[in-house]
Amino acid sequence: MRESIKAICITFAVISILVGLIFALVLIDMVSARNAKFSMPIMWVISAGIMAFGVVLLVIYLKLSNQKDLAFDYLGTITQSYFNRDGFTYYPAVGSENGRAVMAVAFQNQYDKRVLAKVAFRPKPKLLGREVRLSPMVFYIECPPAGYGHVKTEFTIPDKAQGKVIALETGANVKYPEGKGNRVRFGDGVLIRANSGFVDPGTTFRGAVAVGSFATGNLRLMKGPALPLTLPEHVESFFDQENEPQFTVHWQWGDPPLIPAQTDSDTQNLSNVDRV
Repeated sequence: MRESIKAICITFAVISILVGLIFALVLIDMVSARNAKFSMPIMWVISAGIMAFGVVLLVIYLKLSNQKDLAFDYLGTITQSYFNRDGFTYYPAVGSENGRAVMAVAFQNQYDKRVLAKVAFRPKPKLLGREVRLSPMVFYIECPPAGYGHVKTEFTIPDKAQGKVIALETGANVKYPEGKGNRVRFGDGVLIRANSGFVDPGTTFRGAVAVGSFATGNLRLMKGPALPLTLPEHVESFFDQENEPQFTVHWQWGDPPLIPAQTDSDTQNLSNVDRV
């Protein structure tokens, strides 16, 4: 809701100010041409009123954009370009550990109630040329109130795809079982929506490798520019047994603040990442 209000405010603020300025310029031109009909005071009042309305909307937008966080933005220490799906924010990265490719997803909840999230990634399909064939990955995450943490899982990369640059698509669904509560972080990041703006209803993830057990419904994919991602090299292209994903919650609402050294360590825990 807050993001929608901000979008409406900035859109109509720009439109109102531009219309008011154009209207004023037309009036000035009419006055200079000594056209008394268009020099009536009421016309100037209308022009000033339109611009004043735009300024009010701009002030509301700036106020919403500059709200002070009540919980530290730990995810923001990694990147300000994290994805935001209805208050659940996350950021993917890949790297390698012990000769295996690893995907890590750092996450943080913007509300003071727990959130259940389903987050997925897949290579963007190509219209022309060879596709890099990787299995889509789906993470099921239970994040505590205002929680910050990360999840890691191993995956295989075909030999021919190692070291390649791919475009990565992502999508997310979220649910707040006890309601959202109060918002404690206000950074927007990159907003994504499950049902509008990046809908791809014909290609929900089927047969994907699921991590966890929570289901939140069909997952839709982001439509538009995808993340450039360099796949690691010299990693296994096949292994018989996959290890269980590793979930770590570093901080949640009510905990003492993380010290800088811990925050730096948490960033490094994203598996020797090549950041997207």
